Amino acid sequence: IFKYLGSYICEDLSEDLDIEERIRKASCAFGKFKKSIFTNKSLSMEAKARAFTAFVLSILFYQSECWALRVDQKRRVEVFYNRCIRAMTGINQHAQMLGHISSAAMAARAGLRTCGSYLDEKCLRWIGHVARMQPNRLPRLSLFSWYSAPRAEGRPRQTMRHRLHGLLKRVPDTLSVGARRSLLKHGWVHAAQDREAWNVIVGAVCGIDAAPKPKDDRKTQHLEGREYHVKFRDDEPTASARRRRRAPARRRRRVRIRPPRQDRQLTRLRGAPPLLAPLLSAPA
Repeated sequence: IFKYLGSYICEDLSEDLDIEERIRKASCAFGKFKKSIFTNKSLSMEAKARAFTAFVLSILFYQSECWALRVDQKRRVEVFYNRCIRAMTGINQHAQMLGHISSAAMAARAGLRTCGSYLDEKCLRWIGHVARMQPNRLPRLSLFSWYSAPRAEGRPRQTMRHRLHGLLKRVPDTLSVGARRSLLKHGWVHAAQDREAWNVIVGAVCGIDAAPKPKDDRKTQHLEGREYHVKFRDDEPTASARRRRRAPARRRRRVRIRPPRQDRQLTRLRGAPPLLAPLLSAPA
């Protein structure tokens, strides 16, 4: 086993050890910030998604563009990714099953895409970069090389060419007619020579443009240059200030209109004893 720039290269050229190490390191990073960021209810989902992309996904998907990725390996990465998304959104596995919430819908609540979308995007972008290299470069020679020997029995091992062939078979109908015609007629190597056209193909295959954005809430995040400010609960007005702000309008004071003097005298005469009535009615 040889470790080169943080990636493990085994004798049999398998990625099992490298994938396990990526998951272990990403799990440590997620655990360090779990209480302070990812499960903190005073932070908005947009802030959690940005922190998750910067602190966890950068470790998890490091050099993933070079993985051939068998089905079982991809499944291990997706299990860890979905577990982190459930912790961020507060949805446990039982609630997800009862609510029939798919992994894509759960990731969309956090403003993220699926794990497979991120893996496919990194692979396609790297393949396009290799296709634009000079023919004598070692990465390009390694991608298009073969070994002239009798083929062994059984299915050959998963390679990058197998993975790329499976990705390009899923080109959706949303791609423009010209891009599809160029891709089918001239091949992906010719299509990758145009960087902008290749980015359109990558976005269509991975569903980058269709990724929903997180809902806006009253917690604000401001991106001005390099400054990033997150509004916490402590920065909000106090309870007394909120009560003063939301205090209902005061009731109007009822003004009692007194009747004229003569009416008041008549009222007193009606309620006075019979002996005092002549005295009260006598002029002053």
